[in-house]
Amino acid sequence: MLEVPETESKARKIAVIIGAVALVSIVMWAVTASLDTLANAAPQSNIVATVEQGDVTQTVGAYGRLQARHSSSLIAEVDGVIAAIEQFPGTAVAPGDTIVVLENPQLQRDLEQAQLSVLEAKANLELVEAALEEQRIVLLNELEMITTEIGLSQKELDTKKFLSEQGLVTQLDFLRSETNLKKSKLSHSLLQRRLKALERTEVAERNMALYKLQEAEKRLELVNQDLAHLNVTAKRTGLLNNLQDDVKIGNPVTRGQVLAQVTDPSQLYAELLMSANDSQLVSSGQDVLITIRNETVTGSVLRIFPTAENNQVRLDVKLPAQLPAVARANLDVSAKIIIAQLHDVMTVQTPTDGVEQSSHNTLFVRNDDRFIKRDVQFGLVGDTNVQILSGLEVGDEVLLTMNPKLLKQSEISVDDVNDE
Repeated sequence: MLEVPETESKARKIAVIIGAVALVSIVMWAVTASLDTLANAAPQSNIVATVEQGDVTQTVGAYGRLQARHSSSLIAEVDGVIAAIEQFPGTAVAPGDTIVVLENPQLQRDLEQAQLSVLEAKANLELVEAALEEQRIVLLNELEMITTEIGLSQKELDTKKFLSEQGLVTQLDFLRSETNLKKSKLSHSLLQRRLKALERTEVAERNMALYKLQEAEKRLELVNQDLAHLNVTAKRTGLLNNLQDDVKIGNPVTRGQVLAQVTDPSQLYAELLMSANDSQLVSSGQDVLITIRNETVTGSVLRIFPTAENNQVRLDVKLPAQLPAVARANLDVSAKIIIAQLHDVMTVQTPTDGVEQSSHNTLFVRNDDRFIKRDVQFGLVGDTNVQILSGLEVGDEVLLTMNPKLLKQSEISVDDVNDE
């Protein structure tokens, strides 16, 4: 058996321990250096701003999504299996554009059966027409024969009446001829009634055959419509917003199932959320700056929902008619609601320490080569600047931030500010 020398094993252990200690030391040094860098990174430089005449705008933030004001759902009108998907979300579509193609072999069999039913109904109508025409011909022929017979009977009766008056025939022969004439007239009257009855029968039987033909043709029309509905098409111009998750090739579809949605990109509004505290400052009609993919448009608050959920309040914003080309439903947006705004007032950039609205503060204002402490009254505090009510004039230069060590002084030289 081979044995590892003990001296070599101890040397390896010592090397591992030294390496671990060195690694820990390096990590601790890196952490300490990072903390020192962060500590020394605190802003020490002074910021000088100039008082100007301009606008002050105060806003509160909100975020949300664009929503379609008008949309239509694409609904399957027949059962089938998805054979193809022709359009995908984000595509502009027009009425009649095919979105999804379905297949249904049963509909093809229904079509063949409906076509045979139409042919059968047409043949039945022709048979009814032929049978009615035959009955009419027979009755008209019988009526013509009876009419001829009545004429002969009338002549026979007139002759026998003359002969009876001359005593050449018996009264009985005369009465027999008179009876034959009456019988012919009765037959003639009966045939006329039968013709009138046949006319009514013709109307009824022809209508019945026509109804059967119309029923068969309507069934054929419905089958053809179902076959046409295998192509699910857009009903309006818009943007194909989304396809349902189960819309995949090979999946079954049932009549009435929603497959996709088309929205009108020109009719969008913003559905936003803001904090419940900020909602107290917002009212209908206020302007809203909506940022849509780095492009900003101005809308207005349409309505504010009265209840809060998760400390957030929902509001709807009306958007202008012209929107960036990238705007579409369900696109995330950010917004700033303008709750206060002043135009053409004296302003200065907001001091880094922050100020309260309508407060009095002390700022260092430049006077030749020195910055002298001066009392200043602020008005409206905007997002980036603040209104000056008194204490400053347009063109004054003020220190917005400075080394805390200099704050106790009443004045500071420009050189000291520049050194800082």
